[in-house]
Amino acid sequence: MTNRSASSGNNLTKPLAIVSDNEINRLKFMLGQSDVPVTISDQQYAEGDTVRVIRGSLAGLEGKVLDVNSSQSEITVRLEYFGCAKLIIDTVNLEMVR
Repeated sequence: MTNRSASSGNNLTKPLAIVSDNEINRLKFMLGQSDVPVTISDQQYAEGDTVRVIRGSLAGLEGKVLDVNSSQSEITVRLEYFGCAKLIIDTVNLEMVR
């Protein structure tokens, strides 16, 4: 396993990842206790990103990220005649629109 966040000198290899026992235990806890599927992603959302809901009853809905915290994004959806509507959704249910 390599450290995806570390840079290397030649862009061909990355340094080996050193994962602490604490991080392994936290991952085990998440996998064992989560009510929703746990995915590992290096995708980070920022204010202004356009995202699409990919699961649940709102699947297909697109909007702009208004605010981001560690586990949820508040997104805003423009409604032509009404202005904007906001909702808070877990980032696990979002994908970036490119």
